[in-house]
Amino acid sequence: MTCAQALDYMLEADAPELHADAPGALAGHLRGCAPCRSVAQRILEAQAELASGLAALTAAGVREEVRVRPIGSAPSAVRRWALRAALPLAGAASMLLVLRPAASPPESARVAAAAIQRDMMHEEPLVEPGPGQGVAVMATRDPGVTVVWLYPSN
Repeated sequence: MTCAQALDYMLEADAPELHADAPGALAGHLRGCAPCRSVAQRILEAQAELASGLAALTAAGVREEVRVRPIGSAPSAVRRWALRAALPLAGAASMLLVLRPAASPPESARVAAAAIQRDMMHEEPLVEPGPGQGVAVMATRDPGVTVVWLYPSN
């Protein structure tokens, strides 16, 4: 494993894979390459610092934001009424989307599709010789092979 490959792999590796004593090709490279081992160590330190910072923020934020509702308490009457009204409306809207007729493609798309299909199913090769050129089209015994010969016409 090259250093470039190791660096790419380190960006996606889980924390246990970034230790030199772990199994695998990356760990083998880390055991023999001090610069890559240093990068892996910095990644592990940054992950640990981030985890502790997030834990502190989460603990403080949860204490401030948690609202306790006693078990068995019911939602307000307004919320129940809104839910009862919203469910049938959502069902009706989804039925309208499912049952509406499909829009037909524009005329230009139909004409283009017909031209493409006509060109694809054309029996003869479509050849347009340039100025001062002639063309000879020869069929072979193999129906999938046609010889096209462009020649100067003087």
